[in-house]
Amino acid sequence: MISKQYLAGFVDGEAYLGIRKHTNKQSRTGYYYNIVVKIAQKRSANKILYEFQRLFNGDISHRKHSGNCNESTMWEISGIKRVSKFISELSKHLIVKKPQADILRKYIKLGNASPNLKKSKYIMGKRAELYKEILLLNHRGLAETE
Repeated sequence: MISKQYLAGFVDGEAYLGIRKHTNKQSRTGYYYNIVVKIAQKRSANKILYEFQRLFNGDISHRKHSGNCNESTMWEISGIKRVSKFISELSKHLIVKKPQADILRKYIKLGNASPNLKKSKYIMGKRAELYKEILLLNHRGLAETE
């Protein structure tokens, strides 16, 4: 069995922990948020993704990239229930992705949207703040140097 420390190290190096914003014309705001964890690997090195699926459920998908012969495999979980289990079991071992995990933990603590309009607006406002925070953390670009 693979240790949680090893899995957390793998997450630190390879995973995306984020919040997605989806449009939804039927919602009051016109959009909704969803938390997600994704890891992609070359298809030839995807055994670890099946271990993540065994431990945390989620979906495995395969993709062939145009222009080359490489194929990749992606494991993904989303939603409060699944991501909550993932965060509770691995976040104490994370180093690099610890700030993202902390944001996802805050999102989870907010709970689901409420039928109470005032509470629902509060939750959506907080989710919007967390979405902006995690976008900055996940921004790709040149690393800062001294």
